[in-house]
Amino acid sequence: MAALQVLVGLPRPGGVSRWFSTQELRQVVERLAVEVEVKPELIRQVDLGPFRHTVDDGLPLRKSAYSLLRALLQASSPLCLEEVVPRERLVEFAVNGLTDTNDDVHVLAAGIVSQLASSVSTSLKANRLRVTPRLAALVVSVADAAAAPLASAVTRCLSALQRQRNAFQSASSEGSAATAAEAAERQMDLLRIFVRCMHQLDGAFQFCRGSQAEEESLQSDERGANREEALRSRPGVPAMKKVQNEKGEEYHIVDDSAQLRHSGEEAKPTGEVWMEVLTRELQNPVFLQIWRTARKGGEEGDAFGAVGC
Repeated sequence: MAALQVLVGLPRPGGVSRWFSTQELRQVVERLAVEVEVKPELIRQVDLGPFRHTVDDGLPLRKSAYSLLRALLQASSPLCLEEVVPRERLVEFAVNGLTDTNDDVHVLAAGIVSQLASSVSTSLKANRLRVTPRLAALVVSVADAAAAPLASAVTRCLSALQRQRNAFQSASSEGSAATAAEAAERQMDLLRIFVRCMHQLDGAFQFCRGSQAEEESLQSDERGANREEALRSRPGVPAMKKVQNEKGEEYHIVDDSAQLRHSGEEAKPTGEVWMEVLTRELQNPVFLQIWRTARKGGEEGDAFGAVGC
């Protein structure tokens, strides 16, 4: 797997297509889909006397698999990979990583989500403010599917920060206080990663959903034509379909095979899950502080200062 990652990372034009045929790339991705799963048979308990320690022997391979997937995304484009594997598989990679049992895998999965989101800005630069419908559908699908796992990750970090803050305040020695401060800084780093991932994903999501531009187009059409004609010519809203991964988790992605819904029909708007989750998270002052900092591209205060906001 390390050798494959080196080949993918070589700075040559057409990196992925140069080294892999379509069939070979499909086999690589399908193999990665197997390796990113948490395997209970590789998890064991080690008796250390006063307590038991859990060891996950499959963790190194899962981390390598996610690292290779991110390298594939960096060396190609999400749409190139989507030609080889179904959209459901790309979304499943992100969801499985964000719901893993290890923080390092969470970080790698957040990096993959950020990579998918950054493909929108890359496309804007390359195509002069044009994002293809397929790329828009992929980004909206990722946003809806990753909304709940990202929110759960943020909640875990905030809860851990509060616990470490309490431990710091009640520490009876400098050593225990330093340990609590170090643990809090680790959680703060994770929180920054997840919030910035959500900020980047929201920027891509808002552009791809295009609700604001769509509304402006409708208003412009209504000035020179009757309303019914404008509504008929208004772009349809992609339908969503429910999918389920091997863990039994359900989420929605854009369904290309479904007929587009027009604005006059009653249906659940695309991306509603993402909007609901983000609106709820932005009510948290710590989340909001990091979100605003991510928008400015700066740095927040220390871990304990942020918790006290």
